Amino acid sequence: MRRGLRFVPLALLGAVAIELAVFVLVGQAVGFGVAVLLVFAVSLLGLVLLRREGMRAWRGFRAAAQAGQP
Repeated sequence: MRRGLRFVPLALLGAVAIELAVFVLVGQAVGFGVAVLLVFAVSLLGLVLLRREGMRAWRGFRAAAQAGQP
C-alpha cells in the first residue's frame, strides 16, 4: 500500500502543472480577463453545489440520527 502512496505528491504536482497549462491556453484563446472571470464563475458554481449537497447530507444525517440509525 505504501508503494502507491509514493506517487501521490508527483501526481498532485502533475495535476497542478496541467491545470496551469490549461489556464494559460484558455487565457491565450479568450483573453486573460475572460479566463479569470471563468475561474471565478466556476468557483462560485462549485461553492453553490457544495453548499446544496452539504445541506442535503446534513438533513440525511439528522434524519438518521433521529431515527436511531447509524
